[in-house]
Amino acid sequence: MRAARSLLIFSYGLFTIAAQALLFREFITTFEGNDISVGIFFGTWFLWVGLGAILVNKFQTLADTLLKYTEFLFLCYLPAFILQAVLIIQARELVGIESYELLSLRDILILSIVINAPVSIITGMLFPLACRWIQQDQKLPVSRVYIIEAAGSFLGGLVVTVLLGFRVGSATIFFILAFVVSLSAFLVQLVKARRWIWAVVPVYAIVCLVTGTDRVLMQQMRMIKWGKLLPEEALSGSFQTAQSEYLYGIYQGQWVAIREGSTCEVLPNESTAGRIAAIGLCQNPDAERVLVVGSGLGLCREFLRLPQIKDVTWTHCDNEYVQRVVEFIPPEFKITDERLEASTVDIRSLLDNKKQYYDIVILNLPDATSSVLNRYYTLEFYHQVKEALRPGGVLQISISGGENIMGTELTNLGASTKLTLEEVFSHLVLTPGDDTWFIVSDSNNITGNPGTLRDRFASIEGGKRV
Repeated sequence: MRAARSLLIFSYGLFTIAAQALLFREFITTFEGNDISVGIFFGTWFLWVGLGAILVNKFQTLADTLLKYTEFLFLCYLPAFILQAVLIIQARELVGIESYELLSLRDILILSIVINAPVSIITGMLFPLACRWIQQDQKLPVSRVYIIEAAGSFLGGLVVTVLLGFRVGSATIFFILAFVVSLSAFLVQLVKARRWIWAVVPVYAIVCLVTGTDRVLMQQMRMIKWGKLLPEEALSGSFQTAQSEYLYGIYQGQWVAIREGSTCEVLPNESTAGRIAAIGLCQNPDAERVLVVGSGLGLCREFLRLPQIKDVTWTHCDNEYVQRVVEFIPPEFKITDERLEASTVDIRSLLDNKKQYYDIVILNLPDATSSVLNRYYTLEFYHQVKEALRPGGVLQISISGGENIMGTELTNLGASTKLTLEEVFSHLVLTPGDDTWFIVSDSNNITGNPGTLRDRFASIEGGKRV
């Protein structure tokens, strides 16, 4: 009995951390990796853990009742996890906010409090109960219970990280965790009362894995995520990197890839990509070498239409994405031009090795709402870009804008970017619109005069094809 109960405490720690990692991964997808939401997630998670612990300590009758069914309470983790995962995926629908809208701090806080309740409150209730439960047949100090739970947490965090690194789906990992927890509960019941009925749950978990139920479940989750932006029938497949999961499909004759609830790649996307390319080419019509950072395969295609271009380098904040995406792009949309270099090297290392090399550098990235993206909007990074530009070279940066109304968040974002750029470059112009483009350089040729820009672009051989 002692070993069986210790195993169940161990699996409790394992499941808690592993489940938190999986739910957090879905959480940052729903909230687009916003750093503020990261803090709110863990804050509300531990809020419910604390409330769960207070609940069993303040209400003795409830604690005594739950103590009799402690093994059953461990199994409650499984439906609680499913419920919380569904709430996270459907979080925006709960408050009526579309996928393309910005979430306010108040909405993030309210949603986090609601959706973090199921697993967290059980976690908070279980630890004090487990301390009493395990002492029913052995006098172990609380510190020993904590050590066993912490060892399970360590292994759970390690295992889920390794499995995600090997691109194992969240549903598959969940069924593995369900098997471990339910098997531990079954062993306790087997030793205590020889109740074979408890074997149903671990057997069911194994059956789900063997029959591919996890894959069916993952596909349904992907359909829900994809359907928030595009028709479900347009979804073709998905692939994972260590950073995120990408969904892709064909919609209105274009290949579309989605990450974290927003579009990250569209091919060929000629109208938008052509406009972005033209903005930079108008400022530097003699450009030969171009660096595109972020969502940029369609943009690279537009630059490669010009005979004057010697090479185009494409890199991304997710290096593994650059390497893997070419496996899933249909043949009719693939870029076979040898002048394109898809770089998997970290952007800072790339720039260090390309001093005075590029004529145009384009940052076509989402807004800096996370630490991963913020590194592309710093003073130090802009200095690196400046050193990588040839004389007369330009840096082109996109931020969210608005042609008619600019809210406080967008205004602050634009002002912050502008002030930082002006610390590094001597000349700045911008192109307003749904996306605002800053064009900066130390060259005196930078201008905002429409007539001059039109004449420059007209002088480019093959410019009409862009």
